[in-house]
Formats: sequence, C-alpha cells, structure tokens
Amino acid sequence: MRYLVAAIAVLALAPSSAGAVELVNPDGSRAEPYQTWANSARVPLPAGRFVVHRDTSICGYAVDPSGCAHPDGWIAIARDTYPMEPRHTFLHELGHHFIFQGPEWKRAWFKTVFPDTYGDERFANVYAECAVSPYRPRPATSAYKSRSFYRRLCRIIAA
Repeated sequence: MRYLVAAIAVLALAPSSAGAVELVNPDGSRAEPYQTWANSARVPLPAGRFVVHRDTSICGYAVDPSGCAHPDGWIAIARDTYPMEPRHTFLHELGHHFIFQGPEWKRAWFKTVFPDTYGDERFANVYAECAVSPYRPRPATSAYKSRSFYRRLCRIIAA
C-alpha cells in the first residue's frame, strides 16, 4: 500500500505539460541535448515549436550573452556558456518563453517579490533552478532566503 501511495505522489508531482515543447535546429532536425533537457524538466513547459541557434550573435546585444530568447519563437545559446553551465543557460532561456506565454500575474508577482532586479530575469533564473530541482536550489545559489521560500517560488511557477 505504501508503494501505491508513493507512486501516486510521484505522478502528482510530475509536470503535466511534459512534451508540450518541440525544440529544433535551424534545419528542422531535433535539437539535442536541449529537447532531452526540456523533457526532463520538473516545471511546466512553454507550448510550441522553438528553433535553437548555437550562435548568440543573433541576439543583437553589444556584449555577447551566454543566451537569449525571442518572443518570435527562438532561443540562442552560446557555444561556450561560461560561467553558467549549458543546461542552466538553456533552461533559463526556456523560462523566458514560459513567461512570454504565461499569465501576467506570475510576472507581476516575481517583480513584487524581487523589486531590486529585473523580474523577468529573476523568474528565468528561478525557472531554471526549479526545472532541475523543485525542492532544493543548487549549493552555489544564494539568492533565496530559505529552502521553504525557494520551494514557494517553484510552486508559483508550477501553479
């Protein structure tokens, strides 16, 4: 009986929109490892097809960023994403697409909770962290007041 309860709990925590996103290269082929990373994310995913470019010169910034997302449906990831790891950078940019599509109340809530920073950037950072673990942030992350606050942020994203 305990195993049945545990299995139901695991299924209840799984994101319901897994597979809602399709990630492709500019030539239309499946974008790996990005599709696998999205499929294993523990947060809801944005819906739609997104083209993943491995060149951030299309971002249009004076300083070449590690990645960017555009509302027109593309993500650009630098080949060398130092100091961020590639998976985190990708999930961060996917988080931007999630908030582009998401309800305005989530964006407003994050800007209220983090008034000292750009709310959308903070949202994307939290989205990337929660995509990997909705229970505990990475040890290097010091932006969260406590684990319970971090879990609350992840619950807001999943709501």
